[in-house]
Amino acid sequence: MFSKLEILEIAIRLEENGEKRYATAAREIRHPALRNICDWMATEEQKHAKFFSDLKNNLEDRGDDHLIHEMSSALVNDYIGNQTF
Repeated sequence: MFSKLEILEIAIRLEENGEKRYATAAREIRHPALRNICDWMATEEQKHAKFFSDLKNNLEDRGDDHLIHEMSSALVNDYIGNQTF
């Protein structure tokens, strides 16, 4: 099972990956309305990542083990990478 920090790290990574994907699409799309939608989606993903990051920081402020956090980050990098849903 994943810890709370791992779950939040996964959520953050997925949101960041989604933001990059939408921003790339917005740069490549010629149709103005579709470009605006992709820009909006990228902004929303950025907001979601910040929300999850704030939650994670609140948990870390409570004294979670630093070594567990490092291991969680490595695990997220291995499992999630550049994946989006």
